[in-house]
Amino acid sequence: MADTVELQLRNLDLIRQIFSTPPAREDSLSEAQWAKFLEFSESHLFAGPVAASILAEELTDVPELVYRFCTSILELNGIRNRQIMSVIEDAGLALNESGITPVFFKGAAALLCDIYAEPSHRFLSDIDLLIPDMLGDQAIEALENAGFVRTDPNDFVVPHCIEVMVCKRRGVAIDLHREILIPELQLILPCTDMLANIEKRRLPSGLRFAVPSPTHQVVINVAHGQLQDRSYLWNFQPLKYLYELHRLEKRYQDAIKWEEVTSRFATAGHRAPLEQHRYQAARLFDTDNLPDVSFRVRLKYGCTVLMTENEAIFWVYGRLFSPFVWLRDVLSDRVRLRRTLREIRRFSWWRERVRRFFSSQPHAMKSR
Repeated sequence: MADTVELQLRNLDLIRQIFSTPPAREDSLSEAQWAKFLEFSESHLFAGPVAASILAEELTDVPELVYRFCTSILELNGIRNRQIMSVIEDAGLALNESGITPVFFKGAAALLCDIYAEPSHRFLSDIDLLIPDMLGDQAIEALENAGFVRTDPNDFVVPHCIEVMVCKRRGVAIDLHREILIPELQLILPCTDMLANIEKRRLPSGLRFAVPSPTHQVVINVAHGQLQDRSYLWNFQPLKYLYELHRLEKRYQDAIKWEEVTSRFATAGHRAPLEQHRYQAARLFDTDNLPDVSFRVRLKYGCTVLMTENEAIFWVYGRLFSPFVWLRDVLSDRVRLRRTLREIRRFSWWRERVRRFFSSQPHAMKSR
């Protein structure tokens, strides 16, 4: 475990050094160490910003092989994102013809709103698109007429999604959402609240679409990064979401209503994950503007890499106390509590059935 902690902290410290202004490299790394670091970045879908920073700063101690890797990954991801943008336009225009204005969010909104310095810096696995539930069948028909195909419903079942459509020609999937978040998190940002504050836009191709407001883009970023993907529960650092929060703050600045963001998470009982997310993002990418987080909150929730000293101790602390954090979250959330109790009852029922089965077998009977 000590090796894992040391490697984790070394990688995070290297990220801080690369993204600092000016970049500060304290020691040289071998090609093997650079390879492990780039593998770590790729596992977080974060290799794009890392590669861009390495190339932009022209660090003198970086091996030539690393430079070639960074150049290649940005070039390939740029090609991929251009394909995704063409799918966004094709799908959006098909929906426009059917009288639907699509609402793009997460990665698709980041591309359409120029959140990143270059489109190649953002890795996307699919296109997230919000459609009112009443228009679901109409949207599916419009996309099928445009050449998209449905996936097997057994392959992908998510309660807040209507359907997953695929453009086989370009290998890009579109998630048609009826809600932004999974059911137990919808109190943070109900679909109706987001739709009431969308920003409508238009592309030169004629595509009419909408994106969430800057404030709601931040809410979606934190809710997905810390809660829906369970990063807060397991003290995992969602680097892709942390960096995107940093970019959202640089892009929108005063347009983000932090009072509303805080209120939404506090009302739903998730203020601690919000504080952790903001602090982690600033700790890695903007150390001059660290938000105020109390020592008690850091200690209570075992926040990963929030401290300037003894970071390894707090990383281990967070790992050891993750079950207690999970228990606190379950007890504070009625939906999760009911689901957990239901699972416990189901397990007890099956255990009783198994006990009765074996007790009824001849070999289980006591000899007279």
